[in-house]
Amino acid sequence: MRSRAVTLAAIAAAAVAVAGCSGGGGGDDRLSKDEFIAQADAICKEANEKLDALGEPASFEEVASLAGDAIAIQEDAIAQLRALEPPAEDEATLNEAYALLDRQVEVGRQIQEAAAAGDAAKIEELVAEIEPIDEEADQIAADYGLEECGND
Repeated sequence: MRSRAVTLAAIAAAAVAVAGCSGGGGGDDRLSKDEFIAQADAICKEANEKLDALGEPASFEEVASLAGDAIAIQEDAIAQLRALEPPAEDEATLNEAYALLDRQVEVGRQIQEAAAAGDAAKIEELVAEIEPIDEEADQIAADYGLEECGND
């Protein structure tokens, strides 16, 4: 059980990390790419620190609770990131990151439900599903120039 719990914690952290690739859109107050990266990385650093502080669960009940806490941290970070105004030319890349992020949140909720039900097989299946999403999101973050975001 412990390895599944640790994996869940890593997945939750990775989900927040990909949020760093995301930004808001529209408006006259767009940030430069460097400004966007600095602000996004600051948001991700804070979220990553909160995720690290959650600790490691030792039971299905704790995994479900940790997943809920991690999702709340992630959603808060996402809201902050979406409030940023990225450069217009980067919106397509950032929208791609949004799609990955939305998928990670969905899978995270499914992991939470599986843990609450004590379904180890489903958790394993979902972990396998989220890993390639995480890898792609990390690559987008790195390619964009983010350091804190996309850093497991």
